[in-house]
Amino acid sequence: MAKKSNNGVGYGSPPLHSRFKRGHSGNPRGRPKGSLNFATDLKNTLLAPVALNDGGRSRRVTTQKAALLRLREKALKGEVRALDRFLYYAMAMSGDAHGGRH
Repeated sequence: MAKKSNNGVGYGSPPLHSRFKRGHSGNPRGRPKGSLNFATDLKNTLLAPVALNDGGRSRRVTTQKAALLRLREKALKGEVRALDRFLYYAMAMSGDAHGGRH
């Protein structure tokens, strides 16, 4: 641990003239208004519409729904990882997140 000198200046105690003044933030401009965080960007991306072909017909669905439909297709074709993930989501939505594993 660093020793403090008599004037109170040292590690963790900067000189008085360089400390933040009372009532003033260390980041006065802060985060700009309207800037989005990751969660908001993710939500907007998942809700964005995309076009997909469903039985030869073009359909517009959300990105989230399109991803789930793709996962379902892969699971039905026999891809084990896709089936495992799809069943995991199904069990999580039914309230059993462990999927029968203990």
